Amino acid sequence: MARQLLKRKIPIAAIHDEELGIILMKLGLYEKVMKGDPKCYFCGKPLALKNIGGLIQIKGEVRLICTDPKCLMKAAKISWKRFHRSE
Repeated sequence: MARQLLKRKIPIAAIHDEELGIILMKLGLYEKVMKGDPKCYFCGKPLALKNIGGLIQIKGEVRLICTDPKCLMKAAKISWKRFHRSE
């Protein structure tokens, strides 16, 4: 069976690695990350600065996502649905 490539536009705000710490500080999450407290919202994997793949707001709260492609895809789908609902 042939694979189909799906092309969709999903808005993505990029954060440079050097800015991640500053953004986490502004969100009040930096110290928690440095202590190793947060876990990926989707898979529960412990997070550190080196394996944070994204941030997403869910029910008014910022959630951290790991670098696992499956988790990033879930976050992208949520973002895509929100973007297209507001059009």
